[in-house]
Amino acid sequence: MKKKEFFIPFHVSIFIIVVLLFFIFAGSFIAYQYQREKIYRIELFNAKLQGINNRMFILLPKIDEKEHIQYYIDKYLVDLPNIKLTIIKNGKEVVYDSFAPDSPMVQKDYWQNNEIKAALKDGSGYEIRKDHISSTYYYFSAIVYPHYVIRSAVPYDSLLQSTLKSDNTYLTFSFIIAMLLIAFFL
Repeated sequence: MKKKEFFIPFHVSIFIIVVLLFFIFAGSFIAYQYQREKIYRIELFNAKLQGINNRMFILLPKIDEKEHIQYYIDKYLVDLPNIKLTIIKNGKEVVYDSFAPDSPMVQKDYWQNNEIKAALKDGSGYEIRKDHISSTYYYFSAIVYPHYVIRSAVPYDSLLQSTLKSDNTYLTFSFIIAMLLIAFFL
Protein backbone atom coordinates (compact mmCIF):
# COMPACT_ATOMS: atom_id res chain seq x y z
CA MET A 1 0.00 0.00 0.00
CA LYS A 2 1.28 3.35 -0.98
CA LYS A 3 1.59 6.17 1.56
CA LYS A 4 -0.22 9.36 0.70
CA GLU A 5 2.07 12.32 0.65
CA PHE A 6 0.85 15.57 2.03
CA PHE A 7 1.02 18.07 -0.77
CA ILE A 8 0.33 21.80 -0.55
CA PRO A 9 -0.56 23.34 -3.88
CA PHE A 10 1.76 26.07 -5.07
CA HIS A 11 -0.86 28.84 -4.96
CA VAL A 12 -1.76 27.93 -1.34
CA SER A 13 1.87 27.96 -0.21
CA ILE A 14 2.40 31.36 -1.88
CA PHE A 15 -0.72 32.67 -0.14
CA ILE A 16 0.52 31.41 3.25
CA ILE A 17 3.91 33.03 2.68
CA VAL A 18 2.30 36.34 1.70
CA VAL A 19 -0.01 36.25 4.76
CA LEU A 20 2.95 35.50 7.07
CA LEU A 21 4.96 38.34 5.52
CA PHE A 22 1.97 40.63 5.95
CA PHE A 23 1.69 39.69 9.63
CA ILE A 24 5.41 40.26 10.16
CA PHE A 25 5.26 43.62 8.41
CA ALA A 26 2.05 44.70 10.18
CA GLY A 27 3.37 43.55 13.57
CA SER A 28 6.66 45.39 13.05
CA PHE A 29 4.86 48.54 11.94
CA ILE A 30 2.44 48.46 14.88
CA ALA A 31 5.26 47.88 17.40
CA TYR A 32 7.28 50.72 15.85
CA GLN A 33 4.33 53.14 15.92
CA TYR A 34 3.50 52.15 19.50
CA GLN A 35 7.07 52.92 20.60
CA ARG A 36 7.06 56.20 18.67
CA GLU A 37 3.85 57.31 20.37
CA LYS A 38 5.29 56.46 23.77
CA ILE A 39 8.42 58.53 23.06
CA TYR A 40 6.27 61.34 21.65
CA ARG A 41 4.20 61.55 24.84
CA ILE A 42 7.33 61.64 27.01
CA GLU A 43 8.89 64.34 24.84
CA LEU A 44 5.65 66.33 24.89
CA PHE A 45 5.57 66.30 28.68
CA ASN A 46 9.27 67.16 28.74
CA ALA A 47 8.50 70.17 26.52
CA LYS A 48 5.91 71.31 29.10
CA LEU A 49 8.51 71.17 31.88
CA GLN A 50 11.07 72.87 29.63
CA GLY A 51 8.53 75.67 29.11
CA ILE A 52 8.37 76.10 32.87
CA ASN A 53 12.17 76.20 32.98
CA ASN A 54 12.21 78.80 30.19
CA ARG A 55 9.73 80.99 32.08
CA MET A 56 11.92 80.74 35.16
CA PHE A 57 14.92 81.87 33.12
CA ILE A 58 13.00 85.01 32.17
CA LEU A 59 12.67 85.74 35.89
CA LEU A 60 16.43 85.45 36.45
CA PRO A 61 16.98 89.17 37.09
CA LYS A 62 14.92 88.63 40.27
CA ILE A 63 16.25 85.15 40.90
CA ASP A 64 18.08 85.99 44.10
CA GLU A 65 14.80 86.98 45.70
CA LYS A 66 13.21 83.72 46.74
CA GLU A 67 9.87 85.40 47.35
CA HIS A 68 9.59 86.20 43.63
CA ILE A 69 10.26 82.61 42.69
CA GLN A 70 7.75 81.27 45.20
CA TYR A 71 5.18 83.87 44.05
CA TYR A 72 5.66 82.72 40.45
CA ILE A 73 5.25 79.07 41.42
CA ASP A 74 2.13 79.78 43.49
CA LYS A 75 0.51 81.98 40.85
CA TYR A 76 1.39 80.39 37.52
CA LEU A 77 2.01 76.74 38.25
CA VAL A 78 -1.24 75.86 39.95
CA ASP A 79 -1.86 73.01 37.50
CA LEU A 80 1.31 71.33 38.83
CA PRO A 81 0.93 71.68 42.60
CA ASN A 82 3.74 69.28 43.51
CA ILE A 83 6.34 70.73 41.18
CA LYS A 84 9.89 70.68 42.42
CA LEU A 85 12.04 73.47 41.07
CA THR A 86 15.81 73.74 41.50
CA ILE A 87 17.93 76.64 40.25
CA ILE A 88 21.69 76.15 40.20
CA LYS A 89 23.99 79.11 39.59
CA ASN A 90 27.42 78.80 37.95
CA GLY A 91 27.26 75.03 38.29
CA LYS A 92 28.01 75.20 42.02
CA GLU A 93 25.53 77.16 44.09
CA VAL A 94 21.93 76.06 44.57
CA VAL A 95 20.05 79.34 44.49
CA TYR A 96 16.60 77.86 45.02
CA ASP A 97 15.01 74.52 45.78
CA SER A 98 11.24 74.67 46.09
CA PHE A 99 11.05 71.66 48.40
CA ALA A 100 13.58 73.20 50.78
CA PRO A 101 13.55 76.96 50.05
CA ASP A 102 15.01 78.00 53.41
CA SER A 103 17.14 74.99 54.13
CA PRO A 104 20.89 75.12 53.67
CA MET A 105 20.71 71.32 53.32
CA VAL A 106 20.63 70.68 49.60
CA GLN A 107 21.78 67.75 47.59
CA LYS A 108 25.46 67.77 46.82
CA ASP A 109 26.81 66.14 43.68
CA TYR A 110 23.64 67.05 41.78
CA TRP A 111 25.69 67.10 38.56
CA GLN A 112 25.91 63.30 38.85
CA ASN A 113 22.19 63.01 38.05
CA ASN A 114 21.52 61.85 34.50
CA GLU A 115 19.19 64.73 33.64
CA ILE A 116 21.90 67.25 34.64
CA LYS A 117 24.57 65.31 32.73
CA ALA A 118 22.39 65.24 29.63
CA ALA A 119 21.60 68.94 30.01
CA LEU A 120 25.27 69.84 30.30
CA LYS A 121 26.08 67.69 27.27
CA ASP A 122 23.09 68.39 25.00
CA GLY A 123 21.54 71.57 26.43
CA SER A 124 18.61 69.77 28.04
CA GLY A 125 17.80 66.40 29.54
CA TYR A 126 15.22 64.40 31.43
CA GLU A 127 14.98 61.28 33.54
CA ILE A 128 12.48 59.36 35.64
CA ARG A 129 14.17 58.35 38.89
CA LYS A 130 13.92 58.35 42.67
CA ASP A 131 14.58 61.67 44.33
CA HIS A 132 17.58 61.48 46.65
CA ILE A 133 15.90 63.44 49.43
CA SER A 134 12.27 62.24 49.44
CA SER A 135 12.78 58.73 47.95
CA THR A 136 9.78 59.38 45.69
CA TYR A 137 9.91 58.79 41.95
CA TYR A 138 9.98 62.02 39.95
CA TYR A 139 10.06 63.03 36.32
CA PHE A 140 13.05 65.41 36.21
CA SER A 141 13.71 67.84 33.38
CA ALA A 142 16.75 70.14 33.25
CA ILE A 143 17.99 72.80 30.86
CA VAL A 144 21.23 74.77 30.74
CA TYR A 145 21.27 78.55 30.41
CA PRO A 146 24.22 80.94 30.61
CA HIS A 147 25.43 80.70 34.22
CA TYR A 148 22.39 78.65 35.33
CA VAL A 149 20.93 75.17 35.26
CA ILE A 150 17.20 75.07 35.92
CA ARG A 151 15.61 71.76 36.79
CA SER A 152 11.93 71.06 37.31
CA ALA A 153 10.34 67.84 38.47
CA VAL A 154 6.91 66.43 39.15
CA PRO A 155 6.00 63.25 41.02
CA TYR A 156 5.88 60.20 38.78
CA ASP A 157 2.54 59.03 40.09
CA SER A 158 -0.28 57.01 38.53
CA LEU A 159 -1.78 60.11 36.89
CA LEU A 160 1.48 61.00 35.15
CA GLN A 161 2.05 57.36 34.22
CA SER A 162 -1.35 57.21 32.54
CA THR A 163 -0.59 60.49 30.73
CA LEU A 164 2.68 59.13 29.38
CA LYS A 165 1.28 55.68 28.53
CA SER A 166 0.66 54.93 24.88
CA ASP A 167 -2.92 54.66 23.71
CA ASN A 168 -4.01 51.02 23.25
CA THR A 169 -6.85 52.07 20.96
CA TYR A 170 -4.32 52.31 18.14
CA LEU A 171 -3.22 48.71 18.72
CA THR A 172 -6.79 47.45 18.75
CA PHE A 173 -7.69 49.39 15.61
CA SER A 174 -4.59 48.15 13.76
CA PHE A 175 -5.28 44.54 14.74
CA ILE A 176 -8.90 44.77 13.52
CA ILE A 177 -7.82 46.30 10.20
CA ALA A 178 -5.20 43.58 9.73
CA MET A 179 -7.80 40.86 10.40
CA LEU A 180 -10.25 42.49 7.98
CA LEU A 181 -7.60 42.61 5.27
CA ILE A 182 -6.76 38.93 5.78
CA ALA A 183 -10.46 37.98 5.73
CA PHE A 184 -10.98 40.05 2.59
CA PHE A 185 -8.19 38.21 0.73
CA LEU A 186 -9.27 34.72 1.83
